[in-house]
Amino acid sequence: MNLMLLLLAFNIPFGGYLRFESYARIDSLKQYKKLASSIQIKISFERGDVEGYGAFNFVYDRIPDSAYIEPVEAYFSYERGFLGLTAGKRIIRIGTADWLNPTDVISPKDYTTLHSDIEEFTKGIEEMNFDLSFSNFYASLYIFPAFTPNKYPMVPFSVGIIPNVLSVSFFPDSAIKPSYEVKYTQYGLRFQGYLSNIDFSLTYLSIYDRDFDLDYRVCRTANSSTIVLIPHYNPVKMFGADFSMTISGWEFHGEGAYFKTIDEDGTDPAVKNPYIYAILGGNKTFLDEKVKFGSQVGVKHIFDFKDSTYYEPSLIKSVVYGFAQKFNYQNHENTYYGTLTLGYNSPDGSWSIDGTLVYDFTNNDYFTIPKLMYSPADAVNIIAGLFLSGGKGSSPFSEMGKHVGKLAFFEIKFNF
Repeated sequence: MNLMLLLLAFNIPFGGYLRFESYARIDSLKQYKKLASSIQIKISFERGDVEGYGAFNFVYDRIPDSAYIEPVEAYFSYERGFLGLTAGKRIIRIGTADWLNPTDVISPKDYTTLHSDIEEFTKGIEEMNFDLSFSNFYASLYIFPAFTPNKYPMVPFSVGIIPNVLSVSFFPDSAIKPSYEVKYTQYGLRFQGYLSNIDFSLTYLSIYDRDFDLDYRVCRTANSSTIVLIPHYNPVKMFGADFSMTISGWEFHGEGAYFKTIDEDGTDPAVKNPYIYAILGGNKTFLDEKVKFGSQVGVKHIFDFKDSTYYEPSLIKSVVYGFAQKFNYQNHENTYYGTLTLGYNSPDGSWSIDGTLVYDFTNNDYFTIPKLMYSPADAVNIIAGLFLSGGKGSSPFSEMGKHVGKLAFFEIKFNF
């Protein structure tokens, strides 16, 4: 309330929404996973060559009985002529693909909460970027002074490998991260352009991997040993490209990236190997934009892939490799993906059905959020749908399914 009074006093335009969300399991355990009420305040203003934007969430979730304030974005930008500068906390999205985005690795993701919109899992990051624009081309230099990792629902564990002889312990709260020293500053370069009917960009990033590798040490006693696994965030370099074009009403797009990790020859059992990840697809609307169709295919290739037999001479490395595969999902040399998007908008625009299915053909895993959206009045949205993930393999989708289960959700949002 004090914030809103302050905005009114300084005559700063603001908007936002009020929202209620309910998520409940529909499989073996019928229980609520989220009961949250929230308000988002959005602030935007323009003074000459300076623009500002901020978005702040005030959330209360009944399930963990917690209330918190989340600054989603808060930044200023200055532009004059062909020069531009932006500084603050911002969500930076790169790439043209839907749902599976190989190059979109700058802004971290938070998978410890539930959302009906896939975009809400992405969070802002502190950054400065300097832009040069000329004709149909655009160049940017990004500087990231602080590191923020992806967040997953992880708990410590201890398991026996050989009873009374060898065990493994995992401590996520002991993660090794880059500190706030200047030498750990991350940066990126991006060049964007438009030629004929093709939008494209080239991106280079020198950052710390938002997903952890493993560090490990062996604690020995007289009769037994324990392998202690600790998350370790290592540097990575990304060389990426993407494009988008329209032909006869079809929008075609693609993006891909090569990730150079610190384990260049793939011999460290605890660290990701270098890999390539690429997506290609297209979409189109039919019947006066009432029906939406989209499809994509993708592949992730692991360089210098080694199976478990490579580490068998060393029991310790073999065990560490097995757990690293579980956390890094590099358990196949090639992993193939596909997505299918279907949607329908009613003639009067009051309701719509939308859903995207992501399928991992290699692991037989899936992820989808089909939903029905209804607007009974201006600024009021009602959403009901399913949050489904799982499958037979070992991928992020099946791990998510094990953690949250199959869910049904209901959401009411009032925009102001």
